[in-house]
Amino acid sequence: MISALGANVQQTQNANQSQGTVMTSLTSQRASLSGVSLDEQMTMLVQFQHSYEASARVVTTIDSILDTILNHMGLGN
Repeated sequence: MISALGANVQQTQNANQSQGTVMTSLTSQRASLSGVSLDEQMTMLVQFQHSYEASARVVTTIDSILDTILNHMGLGN
């Protein structure tokens, strides 16, 4: 009875290890098929953030120039 229990435990451990290996393999395959690289996505996110900040500075500068033209050159009310 004890040897049968030991054999069942060994068989369960082997099945658990095999299942873990299959799970790791499938996760890896899914990631390769999706084609999404988190590093690449983060790099693009930072690039877009910098572009947005630069655009905001351009709009602020244009607003300042228009304010100067309209209010400080005698054209404003």
